[in-house]
Amino acid sequence: MIVIWQRMRRAVTGIGDTEWALLAFETLGVVLGIVLAFQLNAWNSARIEARYQHDLLERLHAEAQQNVASLRALRDQMAGWDANHQAIMSAWIGEGTCPDEGQLRQLGTVQFFPSLQYNTAAYDEMIGSGGLASIADPRLREAISHFHSMAGSYRDQQDYFRSLAIAREAHVSQAIGGRAAYNAESGQFYQTGMDMARICGDGQLQLYYTSATRNFGVMQGFRTQVTERAIAMCAQLGRAVGRDCLPSDGAALEGADLQVANAALAGDENRGS
Repeated sequence: MIVIWQRMRRAVTGIGDTEWALLAFETLGVVLGIVLAFQLNAWNSARIEARYQHDLLERLHAEAQQNVASLRALRDQMAGWDANHQAIMSAWIGEGTCPDEGQLRQLGTVQFFPSLQYNTAAYDEMIGSGGLASIADPRLREAISHFHSMAGSYRDQQDYFRSLAIAREAHVSQAIGGRAAYNAESGQFYQTGMDMARICGDGQLQLYYTSATRNFGVMQGFRTQVTERAIAMCAQLGRAVGRDCLPSDGAALEGADLQVANAALAGDENRGS
């Protein structure tokens, strides 16, 4: 070890000031090159991540616009049915006006609990690749999470009410009586020739329709909430990509739906102030 140390001292002693300066510059150049390489790599990674974020938000926004269109269409159609059920039952219970055959056929739709039709391709891709953490903005994560949570709650409630409808459907068909008929123009089957005197005097049947109408109304409330969550999510995603939420069916948001979108944006602004 002593011999090696002595040789190193002689070698170092033989290096002149100019050589020391060159060595220092070379070392500094290597260090700066390494630092620059790290900075370029970090910049490129940040650029790739920003591009990924933008593309992801673009796809989620397009998906949200499709979902708002389909969910809004279902909500509005079912709202008409719900109002019809309520009117028939109000006359039957509140005014003692027994429904006729046509109205009873309309009440048959209280057992109809359609599934929500919405696209989740971009959402599923995001969940599979990194989850909601892939979204940098916590407000967007919250909006997306709220929509999908509400849609899941709708499915759970739908399964429950469907089970009730299936269990009671056979009994109701027997209580109504009549015969099966078919409308070739609409392509629908229905019951006709019902025993109206028997129906109007059947308290259990009236109670069933009362309960079924209430259940249908509850599900309509869920449909409305899911649609509102979709609109709020679409509005916030639209702002993130610099565009409005325009449903894919081309019908712009208006009335209560527009108020929901504006409230979602105003809520973000107030929270961020």
